[in-house]
Amino acid sequence: MSAETSAKSCRDTSFYASYKNVIDLVARGLWILIHYTRGSCVAFTIKRVLENAGCDKPLPVLVTIAKEILDKLVKQKLLTIDNTRSIKRYTICKDSPLWNVIKKAEEPEEVFNYLSTVVEP
Repeated sequence: MSAETSAKSCRDTSFYASYKNVIDLVARGLWILIHYTRGSCVAFTIKRVLENAGCDKPLPVLVTIAKEILDKLVKQKLLTIDNTRSIKRYTICKDSPLWNVIKKAEEPEEVFNYLSTVVEP
């Protein structure tokens, strides 16, 4: 899915009919956030992941589904979460298996394939 397609899709309610579409957005956003980073940890919000995936003004339902996906990654211990602020911040560091998958991935589709196996509904 291209960035233009995902930006148009974010406002289309039929887009949410498939859980895999949202996993693809989350995978694309995480890949952009982490693949190009030079540090050893990245902290981010749901909104930042969706913005990086090309979804500037997502409908609230998309944010809710993306939150569910990220929370599943927290339960799998692939991400950590900081609840001390008013907005949830997720963190991923280089010791996470997900970090290694993203860093080695040439394309976001490789991250999507990994996430599809980890967060199936």
